[in-house]
Amino acid sequence: MNWYFITLLALYCISVGVKLAKHGQPRENNHNFWAAAISMAINLWLVIRAIKTGF
Repeated sequence: MNWYFITLLALYCISVGVKLAKHGQPRENNHNFWAAAISMAINLWLVIRAIKTGF
């Protein structure tokens, strides 16, 4: 595996861990489009680089 794919897996694991820790708690803040857009762009870049480099 290359480091792009490992980084992507680590980010997904961290995301799932945060969701698991916050499960059942009410959300007090607003959704942030810009944070979601930047996160999606980073994930897309990592997936593209992982595919081009090869697993």
